[in-house]
Amino acid sequence: MKKNEKGITSKRIVIDSIKKHKLDILWKIITSVSIRVVLLISPILYSKAIDAISESKYNLAANFLILTFFVTGLHYIFNYINQSAYYNLYNKLYRYLGWNIIKNTQSNSAYSLSRFSLGEYSNMLNSDMNIIVDFLDSSIIRIVRVLEFLFIYYYFFTLNKVVFGVTVSVSILAILIEYLRGSKVEKYNLERKQAFDGYLSTVNDVFLGMNEIKGLHIIDRVKTKFEDSSNNYLEQNKKYNLFYQGGKFLIVGMISCIRYFLLIYGIYLIARGEFQIGMIILIYNYYTKMVENFDEICIMSVEFRNYKVSLKRLNKIFEYSNQIDNYEVNELNDVIGKIEFKDVIYGDKKDPILNKVSFKIKPNTITVITGKIGSGKTGIFDLIMRINKQHEGSITLNGIDIQQINENLYFDYVSLARKTPTFFDMTIMENLRLIYDNENKIKDVCKLMNIDSDIKKLSEGYNTPINSKEVNAELKTMLAIARVLIKDTTIMLFDEIIDTLDDNNKEQILKILKDYQSDHTILIISRSQDMLNFGSTLITMDRNTIKSIKNVD
Repeated sequence: MKKNEKGITSKRIVIDSIKKHKLDILWKIITSVSIRVVLLISPILYSKAIDAISESKYNLAANFLILTFFVTGLHYIFNYINQSAYYNLYNKLYRYLGWNIIKNTQSNSAYSLSRFSLGEYSNMLNSDMNIIVDFLDSSIIRIVRVLEFLFIYYYFFTLNKVVFGVTVSVSILAILIEYLRGSKVEKYNLERKQAFDGYLSTVNDVFLGMNEIKGLHIIDRVKTKFEDSSNNYLEQNKKYNLFYQGGKFLIVGMISCIRYFLLIYGIYLIARGEFQIGMIILIYNYYTKMVENFDEICIMSVEFRNYKVSLKRLNKIFEYSNQIDNYEVNELNDVIGKIEFKDVIYGDKKDPILNKVSFKIKPNTITVITGKIGSGKTGIFDLIMRINKQHEGSITLNGIDIQQINENLYFDYVSLARKTPTFFDMTIMENLRLIYDNENKIKDVCKLMNIDSDIKKLSEGYNTPINSKEVNAELKTMLAIARVLIKDTTIMLFDEIIDTLDDNNKEQILKILKDYQSDHTILIISRSQDMLNFGSTLITMDRNTIKSIKNVD
């Protein structure tokens, strides 16, 4: 398992996403600034109106209130526009990041992906991705709100030096408290997420293993496992939220108390004739905004810590991604399907899946690979499909190292059907059109395999959901083989899938493969006795190495 050499990281993908959507970000900044500007203007206009009333200047007061009315209306209009900008940017960032996660997941080896539980991976693509995108999007208006402090400080400085000094001092103290507790918030959040990964894994295990739970009647024992994982998550979640909320209440409560202290001070100044009533209202309104903004600062600080945790978690996907932009081979001429393994060691070096394996596959032949369970047969297919990489030795196609061939080009020539195929939760036709978007060719292949009539007998024919109870296991297996025939690659791999067919379907598939042999290289893994004399060559595996190679023709 080798780390990617391009330096692909979750942080880099986020930066690329920001660059790609800079115009949307600029529009979000403009709408965010507009909202906060009108909010800062409103208290000034309102305080001016109160002062005009106290001086019996009623026409002037009315004019200030009319202006306040229009400014307030603008605030709500800008709020709507800003929300629209938020979701437009959120959707674009979410799509971009989500696709890059999927793309880099595909570029991981099977070994590196084994480091993830299903719960952890699901949590990454839901919670972690949402945290990153929401933080990036929400940070724009939060930064604008932080900049409001500069205006408020300046205004208080021109208003009264004591009000200014107290406000700046309490702000510094609040920021210091938030900074000091930040690392602990990050630590608690990481523990909470890891506990949630475990909880999700348990939930997935319960759902996927429900048949075994029923068949073995172990629901009470499963309950213990479920309670352990859920209790662990709930305790970690409680610890995180109490610490986070406690710090926030301390900061916001402190600023709220200072607000009333300054209001009392303002009354004292009014009594001395140094202040007007409108100034009290202005202090109250601006401190209300400060309370709201410090609440946002606490949220932003915590979400920044959460954002860092989520970046680290997602980086596991990017860390071992094998994406390469500059392959040495970007064109293959006259691919005839000659495959060679030379002294290949694969798997754990102390107990390898393949140990010094060497063989040659001639083009336009059918090769059957057999051997006991665990003898290393599937390891050969894993390497040909570039799912993992060997420790030592070489694997070539037409004399070219397969790792040097452009990935998109390589997989135009290689395809695989496994014993336990996976389909997407779509219709039969939609699943097959993922392979080749031509319904006529799809139906021609199904007719060739003698399953076209079986599909048409289903309630919705080719539009029947593939996970419907109508679609039995035998038909799904045939459809998995159909995908390979529809793709029609030069090299076709069948990993024990033919062994699972009934006699009639098996006979039909073998007949088709015999016809395909003239211009295809076909490899079949099988432990069935009646397959050992099928094809051109029989390779027998034993104890993770080649026991014998026999020409069958």
